[in-house]
Amino acid sequence: MSASGLAYLLLNNNQATDNQSTPVAANPAPTSATSATTKTLNNGTTANASPLIIWGIFDRSDSLTPLFDQWSIETGIKVSYIEQEPSIFEPAVFNELAELDNGPDLLILPDRLAKRHRQQLVAIPENSLAQAYGLVPTKRLFRKVAPTPTNAQILDEYFLPFFNQTLAKQSEVYALPLAADNLGLFVNLDRLTKLGQSQPPLYWDEIQSLAQKHPDQKIINLGGTAGVPQATDLLYLLMAQNGTELFSQDLRTALFNQATVKANGELVDSGLEALGFWLSFNYQPPADRSAWQEWLSGELPIYVDYSYRIEELKQQNPKFRYTTASLPQIRDSARPLNLGQGMAMGITRQSQNKATALRLATWLTTRANAARYARSTERLPSQSSLVLDPTIRQPINQPFLNDLGITISLNTGREAELSKVTEQALELWRATGNLTQTLDQLTTLATAALRQL
Repeated sequence: MSASGLAYLLLNNNQATDNQSTPVAANPAPTSATSATTKTLNNGTTANASPLIIWGIFDRSDSLTPLFDQWSIETGIKVSYIEQEPSIFEPAVFNELAELDNGPDLLILPDRLAKRHRQQLVAIPENSLAQAYGLVPTKRLFRKVAPTPTNAQILDEYFLPFFNQTLAKQSEVYALPLAADNLGLFVNLDRLTKLGQSQPPLYWDEIQSLAQKHPDQKIINLGGTAGVPQATDLLYLLMAQNGTELFSQDLRTALFNQATVKANGELVDSGLEALGFWLSFNYQPPADRSAWQEWLSGELPIYVDYSYRIEELKQQNPKFRYTTASLPQIRDSARPLNLGQGMAMGITRQSQNKATALRLATWLTTRANAARYARSTERLPSQSSLVLDPTIRQPINQPFLNDLGITISLNTGREAELSKVTEQALELWRATGNLTQTLDQLTTLATAALRQL
């Protein structure tokens, strides 16, 4: 099937989903999935003898309750959602999952963790996505039937492109995208105006110029790791924007210190340039506050982070005055880039309700329900067709939505280790001031971290 043919099927399926809510129960469960224990209800439907158990982080229970209530109405199957503490989620789930008697059937987790621990997740049975989304071609007399699209094809066509980089391995899909995220600017315009700039910057050189004009002022959370959990993402993003090939295709070797060939044939140390630019801001927060807290206090005019902070601000500081803006780019760059991550749903290997868990996962990722999820959680949608949805777009999230088309993923599954590597390299820089030596150490240590996987 051609890409255009698959896109046509998806478009028509999405339109049908908007007009009528069709429960996944109407589609046959994949034969390769384990059947759940069921009982008959008074209305003739079937339900699990026990509810589906979902563990998740970052999504509040009150945001998901309306969705799960609707699922229960349509299927008769209840859902028990347990919100986990992010700081203990990874060890609690993945180190002890096999020993739990009543563990989760589904996990809602960052795609980075899904990739890191994909051995603990069940691969989505082939053709099950086509069945769930109504994409199995109908046989017609005297007409050649197009092949059923594979799970990987659907992931590539139906969802934002970077998810195929993070949730599939060798054409095997091991989790389904639930939400997207990318980087952008959180701007205190009052503070920025006092520094002589009335609008958020479009290019990095504008921020550099602002920092040079005000050497005694902190401008942006670049150039440091303390209090900046996304510091490594920001450094890698700058390298990628500057043309650096960050990793080998097998994700086992860091290439930060490799020269880049420009279109005119010129060799440039793009990684070295990006590292030097990042370090030039030398951000260090107060000992008792993070960069985010310093921005909230009004002392930092520009803060770079993922869009999930919007929902956090609304919950914790709804009266705070700020604006958002798209991530700056390199002026005159031929390839603008943003860096993305997302939330995904994976079925656990020890689940006794794998078939039902798959039904819920595919139900949540139909277009109508994906839109409901995005609205209720205020996250960015994972599906390309929802980026322009007026019920999701708001002035505050629009810059992030606008950048989804240029968003890539650098998901390696070793993000925690790579963050420690950045801290170690930063210590060397502060001790020696040798930029080349710092980049070489960053490259060597990052390669060692990647090969632990």
